[in-house]
Amino acid sequence: MSLAVLLPELRELERQTMTAPLGLRFRDNATGAVVNEGLSVSAWAVAQPASRRTARASYSGVYHLANLPGLRAAEQGRGDDAFWQAVTTQPFMVEVVDQWERFLPFRFELAAPRRGVYAGEDLLTDSPPQQPPGIPLFSAATRGVPSALAVARATLFDPLNQRPAAWALIELQFGGRLLARSFADAQGQVTLLFPYPDLQTNPLIAPASPPLSGPSLRNQQWTLQWRARYERLPAVAPVPGALALPDGRALLAQQPAQLWADAARTQAFAGTALKFGEAVIARSRDFTHDPLRGEPLPSLLITPG
Repeated sequence: MSLAVLLPELRELERQTMTAPLGLRFRDNATGAVVNEGLSVSAWAVAQPASRRTARASYSGVYHLANLPGLRAAEQGRGDDAFWQAVTTQPFMVEVVDQWERFLPFRFELAAPRRGVYAGEDLLTDSPPQQPPGIPLFSAATRGVPSALAVARATLFDPLNQRPAAWALIELQFGGRLLARSFADAQGQVTLLFPYPDLQTNPLIAPASPPLSGPSLRNQQWTLQWRARYERLPAVAPVPGALALPDGRALLAQQPAQLWADAARTQAFAGTALKFGEAVIARSRDFTHDPLRGEPLPSLLITPG
């Protein structure tokens, strides 16, 4: 008996397509690695802060958001060129919280639906060298330090406002090259993790080429320049009980600020020495402040520019 007799003719009666309105990829700003575990990613319509939706992560490290309010018709669209040319977007707020406490919480506004995977192309105009595409995540003070990375820490304090300099942005440079960038948490604590600069013959200047000989590894030393941006950004909770965070784009676009080497604020903070295998702790001379627990805490003074 012929199989053609047994198999009925199949006719396509209807075709339904689903289009993901928003996909996000994140990377560790210290290592460049894609982060696809431990993150809680959610979004809500800016005009409807109670309309929060939670993203799901794929094995490739893309976080997909679906069922966003006002986008039902877009999610049922064909997803072809004609669809994306005619689509109407609306603003959403995206929030990222690391449940493993490696990275600082982060929030930013983004229009959706959006074609392709959003990788933070417009969040930062420059990044440390050789960073792959991805929304940058910045190290928290609670993060462990991988053995291959250098670490610099500071507790930032605003003497004019008499409180920790929450959300201040810090950049480290060596030889005119950006090594690391991060921002302070609500208590003013900032942690910067980054690969060590190239080994060198003269440990106080940037090398023009890899050295043929020089100090042993444990004697390597680099002079780091610190740059700050700080505007006393307000932190807002979208709904009662939610995290109070500043706007992420405003955070990354803060204006230059001044770091101080001494408690009297007569000398600008020039920088710190980085020694291989040792953590850098930046602080102003002769200054401590008493946090809520009542213990003196050495701090690095910062004032808005």
